[in-house]
Amino acid sequence: MLERVVAATAAILTLDRATWPEQTDCDRLFAALDQLRQEGFLVFEYAGFVTDQGIELVMQSAVTSGPYCFFHQQGILDALDGEGLSLYYGEATRDGDEVSTRPSQPVGARLLGAIASSGLHAEWDGDEKSTITVRLMWRCRPRRNARALP
Repeated sequence: MLERVVAATAAILTLDRATWPEQTDCDRLFAALDQLRQEGFLVFEYAGFVTDQGIELVMQSAVTSGPYCFFHQQGILDALDGEGLSLYYGEATRDGDEVSTRPSQPVGARLLGAIASSGLHAEWDGDEKSTITVRLMWRCRPRRNARALP
């Protein structure tokens, strides 16, 4: 029974994808995040289910000091509900074996710029402790090389 439900759901998704535009909002988002990676950001997509798991992933993965950003699975559920996707960001600092994270207004501003350059609408009040909310329609194709929690 479960196999039939999964097969039917996959078939519906395949049919739905055929109606998507050539470039979806998710494609634009991932292009912006890829650009930030090239600039030295530590970027994670699907970084756990909640913010603490995303921060933990940053702290485990930061080889050097630098900017980071991520979104998590709860954020995707919010985006599916029309509330927008929250992006978390900051500066990771490595000192020997220790890594710490802190909010960073310049990192937030750069992230907002990358999102805007991709053609997406994002909202941010400029406070380094606030998330950036990307207004998008979550139509996400499978991606290779997405970095996330196992």
